[in-house]
Amino acid sequence: MTPSAAPPLFSVVVPTHDRQALLDDALQSLLDQTEESWECIVVDDASPTPPQVPEDPRIRLIRMPAQHGPAHCRNVGIAAARGTYLCFLDDDDVYPPTRLALDRRAGGEVPLLHWGGRIGEATVTRWTRRATTRAHLFDRTTPHLGMITVKRELAPMFDGDFPACEDIDWLLRLTEEFEFELVPEVGWLWRRHGGARGLVGIEARLRGSQLLMEKHHAYFATNRTARGFRLYRMGLLSAQLGNETAARHSWRLSIRSMPAPHVLLRTMWALMRQPLRDLPLNRARR
Repeated sequence: MTPSAAPPLFSVVVPTHDRQALLDDALQSLLDQTEESWECIVVDDASPTPPQVPEDPRIRLIRMPAQHGPAHCRNVGIAAARGTYLCFLDDDDVYPPTRLALDRRAGGEVPLLHWGGRIGEATVTRWTRRATTRAHLFDRTTPHLGMITVKRELAPMFDGDFPACEDIDWLLRLTEEFEFELVPEVGWLWRRHGGARGLVGIEARLRGSQLLMEKHHAYFATNRTARGFRLYRMGLLSAQLGNETAARHSWRLSIRSMPAPHVLLRTMWALMRQPLRDLPLNRARR
């Protein structure tokens, strides 16, 4: 897109690092959109081999000279965006063909939250209107950035101090000012694949969760179910690292937070698993 061209309606930011085949699918899902007024900013986090992107004027590639992580890449994409609305797409996820058309139809001044699903499966993450409020948004399954559309002028920057969970921090800050409007249709699809979900590892995710609870202490102190769920996740991550003492400590704190029954039952199930390090990795994904 040339600087003189009219700004598009949507800007889609795609951070990536050394995953060409997955990136190809993500970008193809944009090319398959029924809505045509969009641009895509691919921000490459210093991949050893420069990624290839389709020869489409709506797709721009920005390469980082050194690796900084997904928060920095998304900030670079936000700064370069020209669209009225801002969307995010990880390089291992895809949009259904009608995603941006649904956003155009919904419009509005507040952020939009879509349902999500998994590629090749019928399972759908269905949000309710009650769950879109700040008081309940983080009680269980945390919304993925790929489910969100927000007016560009309303979007905060990501906190680069977070090695992971920067998306949850971003959502917590966004919901200090706005509540989501629910779009009750699937607008984002993730896949299960052999590599790691996202761009960061287990240690970074654990540290990100710790920073999250420190930075948003007041929120987690007030919202006990969200606190219990986050502690449950931290226990799973500690178990994956082989730190059984830390895992059990996190789970005990989770139970003491008097979480909702679904968190309590899942925590008790995890406590009974032996050995702890064999807990399935995908349960500690976020």
